[in-house]
Amino acid sequence: MLENIRLSFQGIWSHKMRSFLTMLGIIIGIASIIAIVSTIQGTNEQLMQNVVGSGTNAVDINLSQGSADNPLDFSWNSVPYGIPVLTENIREELLNVDGVEDATFYVSRTYADGIYYLNQSLQGADIYGIDNRYFNVNGYVVRTGREFIDSDYKNFHKVAILDQDAASTLFQEESALGKTIEISGEPFTVVGVAQLQSEFEPVINSIDEYYTYMGDDSSTGKVFIPYESWPIIYQYDEPQNVSVRAADVKAMTTVGKPCAEILNGYLNTSSSEIKYRAKNTLENVEKQQQINQSTNQQLIWIASISLLVGGIGVMNIMLVSVTERTSEIGLKKAIGARKRVILTQFLTEAAVEFLREKGLATAQKKASRIAAEGICKVMVSDDDKTAVVVEVNAETDFVAKNEKFQAYVSEVAAQAMASDAAEMEAFMAEKWLPDTTKTVQEALAGQVAVIGENMNIRRFEKVVEPEGFVSSYTHAGGKIGVLIDVVTDVVNDEIKDMARNLGMQVAAMKPQFTNRSEVSEEHIAHEKEILLAQIKNDPKESQKPEKVIQGMINGRINKELKEICLLDQVYVKAEDGKQSVQAYVDSVAKANGAKIAIKKFVRFETGEGMEKKNEDFAAEVAAQMGM
Repeated sequence: MLENIRLSFQGIWSHKMRSFLTMLGIIIGIASIIAIVSTIQGTNEQLMQNVVGSGTNAVDINLSQGSADNPLDFSWNSVPYGIPVLTENIREELLNVDGVEDATFYVSRTYADGIYYLNQSLQGADIYGIDNRYFNVNGYVVRTGREFIDSDYKNFHKVAILDQDAASTLFQEESALGKTIEISGEPFTVVGVAQLQSEFEPVINSIDEYYTYMGDDSSTGKVFIPYESWPIIYQYDEPQNVSVRAADVKAMTTVGKPCAEILNGYLNTSSSEIKYRAKNTLENVEKQQQINQSTNQQLIWIASISLLVGGIGVMNIMLVSVTERTSEIGLKKAIGARKRVILTQFLTEAAVEFLREKGLATAQKKASRIAAEGICKVMVSDDDKTAVVVEVNAETDFVAKNEKFQAYVSEVAAQAMASDAAEMEAFMAEKWLPDTTKTVQEALAGQVAVIGENMNIRRFEKVVEPEGFVSSYTHAGGKIGVLIDVVTDVVNDEIKDMARNLGMQVAAMKPQFTNRSEVSEEHIAHEKEILLAQIKNDPKESQKPEKVIQGMINGRINKELKEICLLDQVYVKAEDGKQSVQAYVDSVAKANGAKIAIKKFVRFETGEGMEKKNEDFAAEVAAQMGM
């Protein structure tokens, strides 16, 4: 075999120009097909993506008058007679429609006024009264704080969740959590800030496309309150609208109409114009794709001709090559070479040519690429005494969701559980447990070659607690991994639930320290210097007595410590919105006759502090086509 490889390289290098022209013909023909088909597919996918947006596949079914483009807004419309309250039985009917995965009921007002924080108003915001399914259906996640809980609905709590736009407008750089806003004269406590799980801006090339994809979206933000609290600010119940989540993009074209028919079956209104209607945005996309189809066919024919011309050139060169090598084959037969040996040499030569043309995707070539996506994996021993969290990065979120990648990350976590290494360098040099003929570094390089993206084992941390247990929490499918080290003389389900709740607290509120004793004097001194400089630069505050200034500084330092120290933070699930995490831990300890101390926590967030690559697919295609 080694001799065959040597002869193959010798044959290729002896005819450099012929080898180059052969590769060039193949590359031009195939590349033209790939580039054009990819462009066509990319255009169609872009049209779909413009409609789907964040990928929630949500279809709105609104009570409207005349058409789906004219939904009833009770800011100025009176409530029509005969519109029933939507019940769980109606929801079950909607869930039985083919292609519907979930359904939510809500009420809303657009361009609502009367929303204030102190003297700051939120003009032109949308306000929603939602049930506990709304965020799931419409693709929202609460990034800081908490979602509404059952007691908020049952007890008519005046609590609110803001989206990022509303929070930025009302509070600027301040944290919104725990603040009280005013809605139509009623005080509401902010318990969370939400945003779409995947922010998306459609590619818009004309005013028609703007109205197709964006509608009249000039809202300054969104405010969400429990549906049961809606009458507190508007004094009466209002007819609900519906959002359903379709199983996939195609189902979005089919689920709206049957769901609207179910809802209209419960109407008892005298007006034939007032009905539930679903707006089918995908119809515009399908029409545009039909218009593009003829152009696409012409492009494919052009590419096919290019491939044919390239193929003719390749065949001509190959014919010359075969003619010249006939004597070589005859000579091999004359000296007794078997047909199998001759065939093996020529196949080896073809394989060498292919490898030279395509290139071997090595880890070294991909090492310069930014790998800021990936997952954080937590693993806990059977006795809950030892746990580890690892972060493994890849270039794209698509690979991070791949089963092979996730299985590899699980193997890395198992390696870290068994490792005694304290530093990444020592860890990467260890023998890889699934295959001890390799190191961890070599196994990583092999995964890069298989998966085809740059990957990196960024960090790991191991926690061992012999006098209690270690709890873990994973958020958003591995975007955040948390470990909680609990020292306790009693271990039961209630105390474990407490530890898991603290994991959720750490994931949501991002504390920097466990308690104040971990905050260095240098850190506090530095913060005091900054605050003092801010006060000195303020003409009004700088005139205050030194004692008052020191009191202001100490007060602001104390406020900051309550935000950055876990045990001093307000517990996100606190019923009164005031209970600290330490008070929550103490209450659980008292209820279980236990002594509980939170020793430390570990929080990993995927890509935290890393620069993320800004993908420009159009520029990449243009570069490949030489544009």
